[in-house]
Amino acid sequence: VKRGTAMTRSGAAKGDGIYVSGFPGDAAAGLAILQSPDQGERLWVKNDYLVRRFANPDARIRLGRRISGVASAAIDVSDGLYADLAKLLDASRVGGVLEVDRIPLSPEILKTMDDSAALDFALTGGDDYELCFTSNDKSVVKIGRKLGVPVTRIGTVRKGSGLTCLKDREPFDFEHPGYVHF
Repeated sequence: VKRGTAMTRSGAAKGDGIYVSGFPGDAAAGLAILQSPDQGERLWVKNDYLVRRFANPDARIRLGRRISGVASAAIDVSDGLYADLAKLLDASRVGGVLEVDRIPLSPEILKTMDDSAALDFALTGGDDYELCFTSNDKSVVKIGRKLGVPVTRIGTVRKGSGLTCLKDREPFDFEHPGYVHF
């Protein structure tokens, strides 16, 4: 990292968009498939994509390098999107609104389970190592497209503290600590 260009969790500012790369939740769904005793190998073979997303995550290093200087704060999604975004907002001493219906869900996860279960994996599942970041520059979507990585705006940074979820523009009660290490 060039001196002075490292992204931290603490730079988000009121009005910034909240973005996520790729499809959060796929790795957690893959792990659930591997741990499913009743489905066994049949489910694993049928959902090879999701299992691979867990076994071989694609760290978004190239994207991180390209958005450095454009993103105001960033975190990798290793403990769950909701929990990791909350950590970023807390470190930045701001709040945020997460529009859960904007969270991108992969076609593979939607073929495997209903929308509600897929959304739960996206909000709580870790090990995707996608990037969640904030920026006031919409060009981050174009940067992702050039790299072949979907980048989706999923919310907005606001003054205050905490993370509020909306679904269909209505309050959506959700709270989850993310992966608990100890």
